[in-house]
Amino acid sequence: MTMPKNVRASDMIELSLPGDDFIVRKRFPSIRQMAQICLAAVIVVFGVVILVRNDTIVGALVCVLVGSIMLHLGRNIEKQQKVINATEFMNALFSSALCKGHKFCFVARKDGRVVYVDRGFQEVFPDFMDQPQRELAAFINIYNLSSDVSGKLIEMVASGSDGQLLLSAATGANKINQTMNVTCESIVRPKGYVLVRGK
Repeated sequence: MTMPKNVRASDMIELSLPGDDFIVRKRFPSIRQMAQICLAAVIVVFGVVILVRNDTIVGALVCVLVGSIMLHLGRNIEKQQKVINATEFMNALFSSALCKGHKFCFVARKDGRVVYVDRGFQEVFPDFMDQPQRELAAFINIYNLSSDVSGKLIEMVASGSDGQLLLSAATGANKINQTMNVTCESIVRPKGYVLVRGK
């Protein structure tokens, strides 16, 4: 299956392979497309001025003005695209480092809302990804966690305390029963978030 160039490898599990590298998104407009847009705008403005006023000097001045504006706009767009690509690369780098040595990881707020999941979590708990509201309560219900495990997990997340527990659930697309060692660690900054990892 061919990997589309407008998504990264980690964004779509069904299109990804182990060890996929970071893929830069293809964004619109590209530099070549921006140059074509600028040229077309200058030609159109120049033609309109000639037709309306038949004044080549005014037309030339207008074309220079429009071209300068489009050039400035193109440079800003290019700069923003580079910043976005750099940000996404750092996100991919940090998320990979965050889950090193673990099957999955996710970040939850103290109110139980899951705000980040890695690709490993999506593979281990695919049913949770189909939920419209990604809450710990929904996670507990879907995978039928015991009252002891669910109570301890909710307590650690709500209090932001560090700890660990054993989680048993039917995981993956084939519903294979697994018992995993899950650790919870509070995040210093920003406050109110907890990192949960399992292996």
